[in-house]
Amino acid sequence: MKRIILSAICGAFMMLLAPSCSHDDGDDFATLEEQTAVYEQSSVANEPAATVWHVTLNAKTAPNGLSKALSGNYTSGFKGQFAKDEFVYAYKGDNLVGELTAQSDGETTKFDGIWMTEVSVDDVLELRYLSPGFEYDGQDGTLESACKHFYATATVKVTAVDADAKTVSLEDATFEFCSSMVKFTLTERDVTSFEISDGKNYIKLALAAATREIYVSLPPSEGKTDYTIMASDGTINFSVIKSYNLENNKYYSANVTFFKALKGEFSVDEDGHKVKFGAGNLRYNADASAWSFAPSQFSRIGNTSGNASETEGVRDLFGWGTWLEDGKPMNSSTDVADYSWPAGKNSVIGSDWKTLSQDEWNYLFFLRTTTNEIRYSKGVVHGINGVVLLPDDWAGTYSFANSNTANAAFAEISNDDWATLESEGAVFLPVTGRRSDGIGVNGMDMMGYYWTSTPNGDDQARGLKISESVVELSMAYYQYRYYGYSVRLVRSVSNYSPGEGQGGGED
Repeated sequence: MKRIILSAICGAFMMLLAPSCSHDDGDDFATLEEQTAVYEQSSVANEPAATVWHVTLNAKTAPNGLSKALSGNYTSGFKGQFAKDEFVYAYKGDNLVGELTAQSDGETTKFDGIWMTEVSVDDVLELRYLSPGFEYDGQDGTLESACKHFYATATVKVTAVDADAKTVSLEDATFEFCSSMVKFTLTERDVTSFEISDGKNYIKLALAAATREIYVSLPPSEGKTDYTIMASDGTINFSVIKSYNLENNKYYSANVTFFKALKGEFSVDEDGHKVKFGAGNLRYNADASAWSFAPSQFSRIGNTSGNASETEGVRDLFGWGTWLEDGKPMNSSTDVADYSWPAGKNSVIGSDWKTLSQDEWNYLFFLRTTTNEIRYSKGVVHGINGVVLLPDDWAGTYSFANSNTANAAFAEISNDDWATLESEGAVFLPVTGRRSDGIGVNGMDMMGYYWTSTPNGDDQARGLKISESVVELSMAYYQYRYYGYSVRLVRSVSNYSPGEGQGGGED
């Protein structure tokens, strides 16, 4: 009953399906499911009257398999091959006439099948190969679902029909791939599950072992398409949005850096909307043109590297709005006219990552309700001053030296205690100093500033200020838009867009 199981799985998982080379994708999938089920039912043992036709086919893959499309670092070649016991479905027009099964692995193989439908010499059939069985190195993953749809197709003629022997012969077939193959190399992180979606359909991979190299066959895209890539290392889920323009029968190599969200959930308004924080402050590497989160919550760069340069190094203190799409993260101009928050622009690392507004920061710090009635505490983590934020449902046992007290001194938290707090969902906002006049950092160990998405007039924007004496979100000192402040992004837990409409909608 493998075919019935295959159809059921297909119906349960809407995946990124590679389309047939010669048919519109809209109805083929439903037709395959329905007709496969009908075919299975007509094959049951209590229907001996059906005529059985034995069918054979010799097939090979296209000579070059999938061709290289990008200048990736994958050099060992990439060619398709058949996989034993996987299927080819034969169609005459839109009608399913039968199924063939691969008898061996390889670039060439023989297919055998038993059909319940008679065909005639010179009938033209379209063969749809359901599983690529690609030959490659590094893949530890297998599709969670057995349904892989049409990765390759071929058109053949019926060459002979022996009515007495009830055999059908088909001309040799060469299968052309109807998909793109993408090798995703995941930087910095091993994952145990991987999912990619174009916003309508998805493919989900359950990996047999933690890996950083994933191969996925995707349908050709119509121009540049946004794909949401999600993965998990078994404990933490993370995602990123990437744009690709995929051509048919091409091989691509893509590097993916995930932006991890911490587990703690924090209310940001009285309606109960909640967010999760990114795993560290935002960073930009000018030498690699790459964004990332800091490697730990207490990491900071200080008066070195990109914070002390206009052109090179790694920066973690940004002018207001320079981390949005089309922004200039290394902008060190002291002209406020060079900084804005354009309408409709998202965070450069993905539209699901947002900057909290002043009101949302204010609610999170001073108004929300928590299980232990502790919203924040000023602490020292790994020798760095800052503020510990506790999630709404924190039920830990650590005894803080201060809580919800803006003018409290920074109190030492041991490394072991911090490890426990972080595992319980705590967030740490380190004191990072600021860039106040182009490049160069001051006040690094004394004060920290975090941007909000809320403007203040035409030349300023509001921020969170942390120091020995205050935690405030008022119109604090040093908040001209060209000042370099830290950025801590958040992701919504529910269907809610943090910071939306707070940027002023400037053009």
